[in-house]
Amino acid sequence: MAGKTIHTFVTSGVLTPSGSTIANTDYLIVAGGGGGAAANVSADGSAGGGAGGLLTTHPDSPVRSAQITLPASPTTVVVGAGGGGAVQSTPSPAPSANGIPGSISYFGTPLIASGGGGGVLGASENGNDGGSGGGSSGGGSAGNGGAGSKWSPDAPGYPGNAPNQGYAGGKGNVAPINNYGAGGGGGFLGVGEGGGDGGGNGGVGVNISISGTSTGYGGGGGGGAAVPRPTTHHGTATHGGGAGGTGNPGSTFASAIGQHATAGTGGGGGGGAGGPFPGLPTADVQIAYGGNGAPGIVIIAYPT
Repeated sequence: MAGKTIHTFVTSGVLTPSGSTIANTDYLIVAGGGGGAAANVSADGSAGGGAGGLLTTHPDSPVRSAQITLPASPTTVVVGAGGGGAVQSTPSPAPSANGIPGSISYFGTPLIASGGGGGVLGASENGNDGGSGGGSSGGGSAGNGGAGSKWSPDAPGYPGNAPNQGYAGGKGNVAPINNYGAGGGGGFLGVGEGGGDGGGNGGVGVNISISGTSTGYGGGGGGGAAVPRPTTHHGTATHGGGAGGTGNPGSTFASAIGQHATAGTGGGGGGGAGGPFPGLPTADVQIAYGGNGAPGIVIIAYPT
């Protein structure tokens, strides 16, 4: 039975083939995921980051392209960084409260995956667009989740469409519910869940075995929960995304922080939970940080 040669890039580099073209080549190209937003003492949860855009030819994915012929010449490989989770510098909404978008990954210039959109904090603010969109935070007039399958700001095609790379983020919860849970970030195969009494779940990604092991990629980050209350919950995440911070009764500050996404998956970071948190004396330290988005990955596989 014929084997496979597999090249895995977790950092940028160059793929230098054997000197001849190679047909029937598969690829997986995942961009960096967006960071989750930070939450403050307003009691509103903050949004999860969107997953990095994903391109693949592998049959494990229901959304895929045709195999390619690997060129004989060296090909540049760029692996996108994950966007940083937000760390607010003041207790009120500020630009530093929003998650940073992820960066593009590409294999040669024709195959470019768009970075995931960062989650946001603040009434009426929309989540960032990207490969998968970032969520919006809860509030009296929450904005919409960011659109998926859009180019991130560092992509040549920005601000146009990046077809079939991911889904939109979820919308934060709005009045008359008193607890404003945040929306989850979008994933490769599903939208982020809207916020409710708690945070919305991140959109689902996909399991792909191109490396020889089935691994989850492209999951959106979970939305952060609102101020502690018996029914509140954080948004969960799969396929490498980070879960949102929890607002359940008895929560500690550590558990309120959005979780980092898993490296090499392009997952979105989790959003922070709304405060206040017991035992912390000043508003300035009652800020639940957002989780970092995951760096992407590029994998090339062809018959040996």
